[in-house]
Amino acid sequence: MNYTINKDKFVGCRTFKKHCPVVAITGEKKQVHEINQDHCIKCGKYFTVCKFDYVIID
Repeated sequence: MNYTINKDKFVGCRTFKKHCPVVAITGEKKQVHEINQDHCIKCGKYFTVCKFDYVIID
């Protein structure tokens, strides 16, 4: 299972980036962010702090 950012919907919000417990998300404000799959622990924190549908689980 991988979490990836839906680049078609993402607008550059940093809410879930600053809540990532292992700093697996990189990117600047208003730019597309990336999730480092080697660091991501699949904690699901994103789903509790973000009201948008930016992350895809595949």
